[in-house]
Amino acid sequence: MSLIQRIKNERVDARKAASEDKTNPLHKTCYNLMTTLIGEIETTQKRQKQSLDNISDKDVAKIIKAFIKGINETITKMGPSDDIKLTMLYLERTLLEVYLPTQLSESELSDVIKKTVADGADNIGAIMKELKASYDGLFDGKSASKIAIRELLTIES
Repeated sequence: MSLIQRIKNERVDARKAASEDKTNPLHKTCYNLMTTLIGEIETTQKRQKQSLDNISDKDVAKIIKAFIKGINETITKMGPSDDIKLTMLYLERTLLEVYLPTQLSESELSDVIKKTVADGADNIGAIMKELKASYDGLFDGKSASKIAIRELLTIES
């Protein structure tokens, strides 16, 4: 099942849960978030003049990551005074992260970069190119860059 179809199915489930249990605001929050996400995916596809049926999981994941980035920026800008709003933002982020593939841990990323360097990559561009080819969407670029620099400095010493 495609990622967009999974999101649509879970939105239906959230709507049913919200109508059955009106006392739990989490169901409505989940439904509203999924509706907003699907709307953004549809808008993006219309802008690109593509059918929603043809959207790749990778494209959906990019949109989800953009949502999460926006949530993270909002959390950073908010003060601790609005605990309820912060809690809702953390909940939304958690709901969205479920749809993303599991990211490489820092130690896994470091091991992959060490192997890439051992296999002959001698600059950041070559390392990042290999990472993107083999692990696209599964790592944080900033972390990878820092680890790559550290590894390259280690071999130069």
